[in-house]
Amino acid sequence: MKRLLACMLLAIGLASPTALLASSEPRQLLARSVSAAAPLQLSSEDRDWLQRRQYLVLGSSRPDYPPFEINASQQDYEGISADYAGIIAEQLGISVEVRRFDSRHEAIAALREGSIDLLGKLQCLRSGRRPA
Repeated sequence: MKRLLACMLLAIGLASPTALLASSEPRQLLARSVSAAAPLQLSSEDRDWLQRRQYLVLGSSRPDYPPFEINASQQDYEGISADYAGIIAEQLGISVEVRRFDSRHEAIAALREGSIDLLGKLQCLRSGRRPA
């Protein structure tokens, strides 16, 4: 769990400021897990960056990949990825918005452009390939 959290935080740090894409669909994050970990110790620089951001954007793509990503309705995003995003939001004291893309390729492109800060599932790792 700590390793996944560290990877997601690294992705946050590498992403540039958020700009929403017209081709994405907003979703409501339905996180059901609560962190039992001690609060994160952030540098003042990191805390300032998070305060300026006000929220992070998580990218999701079609198709669903249960149990990691589930879009049960036209507005809700849930699953293991949602739970981890909720824990990250709780630990960082910042909200997470979810944007759903038509393809994984579009979501990865949005991450590279800085339009999103995080990606949900890492299904590309199942085949041993790295994201394009």
